[in-house]
Amino acid sequence: MIVKLRYKINLPNSLRTQNIGSTLHGVLMELLPSELVEHLHNLSYNPFRQRLIFEKELVIWEIVGLHKMVSEELLKLENLREITIKRAQKTVSLSLLSKDAIAVDDLVKKEMGREIDSRIISLKFTSPTSFKANGHYDIFPDIRKIFRSLMMNFDFFSETTKIYDYEVLSYIEENVHIVSYKLMTKNFHLEKIKVKGFQGDMTLKVTGAEQFVKLVLLMIKYATFAGIGMKTSLGMGGVSINERHYLR
Repeated sequence: MIVKLRYKINLPNSLRTQNIGSTLHGVLMELLPSELVEHLHNLSYNPFRQRLIFEKELVIWEIVGLHKMVSEELLKLENLREITIKRAQKTVSLSLLSKDAIAVDDLVKKEMGREIDSRIISLKFTSPTSFKANGHYDIFPDIRKIFRSLMMNFDFFSETTKIYDYEVLSYIEENVHIVSYKLMTKNFHLEKIKVKGFQGDMTLKVTGAEQFVKLVLLMIKYATFAGIGMKTSLGMGGVSINERHYLR
């Protein structure tokens, strides 16, 4: 089961930055059972996500569980009203804006059963997004890296549906095209380092058979939960769909 909680978080001006992502990650780890936290450290893929989203004056803290081991614990936090950020010696208030919960099989059924009336998808990368390959950070949007990240992540947490296939990934690379973008390079600060990434708007066009288009849309929808690229549990790689241009 996938769960997404969205809180309005009342951060003081001194903390209004995505760079406190690793700090908020630590706050959440303290709210989860210690046995679960220890187990998470031993997994290849972390089923837990959190990031900050800035919408004018509103700051949204988005928390996601991609597997029932985390999702069930996150549901217990829906009445959370405040957190303490010890490093800053600040207690900040929260109010729940929305709660989404969906089984992976239901997500697959919904997206693969939707009507397709266009092949254009408009995305917003809401926090710095980057990939790491051969020991180096790749700060450019790359179709193969984007969808490989999503497919591998999806398969790790899905107990029934498996999507990753080398030939399918190659077909995606050939048939999903970046047709416009308005991106900027941004730094994401961690405790001792800063990671460069891209952030902003990007529009995709999908060619190919209708079922293939639906598969691409499924992965894009999954991205709104899982994020894309590296360090998504610390706040990087946030993605949203511009619903007005979802299927133009």
